[in-house]
Amino acid sequence: MQPNFSVVVIARNESKTLPRLVASLAEFKKRGGEIVVMDTGSSDGTPQIARELGCTVFEEGPRFTHKINKNQAREINQRFIVGLEPRIVFEGDEMFDYANARNHAAAYASNDMVAMPDCDEIYTQLDIDGICVAIKNGVEQLEYNFVYAHDEHGGEMVKFLHSKFYDRRKLKWVGIVHEVLQGEALRGFCGEDTIKLEHWQNPDTDRGGYLKGLALSVVNEPANDRNAHYFGRELLYKGRPLSAIKQLQAHVEMQKWPEERSQSQIHIGEAYMATGNVQAAIHAWVDAFDTCSSRREPLMKIADYYYERKSPHHVIAYAEAALRIPRGSFYATFQPYYEHYPHELLYWAYWHLGDKEKAKHHFDQCLKMQPHETKYLHDYRLFYTLPKMSIVIPTLRDTVALDRVLASIEDLNYPKNRLEVIVLPDEPRIGVPKRVKE
Repeated sequence: MQPNFSVVVIARNESKTLPRLVASLAEFKKRGGEIVVMDTGSSDGTPQIARELGCTVFEEGPRFTHKINKNQAREINQRFIVGLEPRIVFEGDEMFDYANARNHAAAYASNDMVAMPDCDEIYTQLDIDGICVAIKNGVEQLEYNFVYAHDEHGGEMVKFLHSKFYDRRKLKWVGIVHEVLQGEALRGFCGEDTIKLEHWQNPDTDRGGYLKGLALSVVNEPANDRNAHYFGRELLYKGRPLSAIKQLQAHVEMQKWPEERSQSQIHIGEAYMATGNVQAAIHAWVDAFDTCSSRREPLMKIADYYYERKSPHHVIAYAEAALRIPRGSFYATFQPYYEHYPHELLYWAYWHLGDKEKAKHHFDQCLKMQPHETKYLHDYRLFYTLPKMSIVIPTLRDTVALDRVLASIEDLNYPKNRLEVIVLPDEPRIGVPKRVKE
């Protein structure tokens, strides 16, 4: 079945990321699927790379780039900066109009149903037949799980519901930055056996325009609570904690979506912590839980703080309470809080209080979820007897090399009473090899 939808992306200097995305669409391409790339002024050869990958390319240059004027810069800086924190914008700063760019790019597709991933994302699951059937049955917007962030092992860290797969006749993008789809459309959810999209951000990508665009959005749309929240969060991420507190508090006072207000209060706590005001930080996290008690994040923030302070009673109180809360669908859900991490804090806390039975229970949960985690493999010895391990070294006539090998074994993080090293003799002979060290 030939796909009845198109994949459309906006690109600018995506020579490193675009090939990965297209590779994840190999079967889609093989079956005649259309990949449209709208380039917006690349200088790294992205358009040519896209053509070589079999994409349909349109080059638009900088037409969707806007500049901050003098009055806008003055209003933003005067309104949002607290104390001596750095300026947010300067006259002449550029930003990208994502909504207009996405709407323009979607118009280039041959199909009305378009999937619009970013170039730094890949499809780890795409059931083309299943999607085609859903579209034929009248679904006008597909929702699916999106992995936004991964840990150092590639495991899922932040995952939430995503819906950038839509009928362009029904929905349009709005918002200079942090653009969203608006309109009425029949939605259908696709499980991870049908669609799964994962984000792998290019560290070289310049995110400088994001803060500026959010600032302008908040000025132009003061009632937009979503952008008010994202702007405060970005101020925190960009090292302006005092300005972030002011903006995030303004978002909380808008009295909109409880989950997002709670997340703003979590960020307020992080901002206070960055300024050294620990008591205010903890109070903000308590307020966050009071605002929305269906998320573990506020409790785990407090538990994590007391873990750093080596206070097992506090850790147990907050982490045990967090475990009683099931995972919801909020987009800022921190995956480890709903998997291994509460158990990690709890096995540490119970161990230090001498309750080894409860400690072992939580350790087993950690090991079940993260069997290759170095920390858990190290702590295995606290709860189980490690197997005896023998290391056999073949004949090494070079004594310097032998000493180096033995020294490296000495540095192994393994109990010495469970480790033996055997060096084979210079000449084969019947008998037990010479044991030089246990």
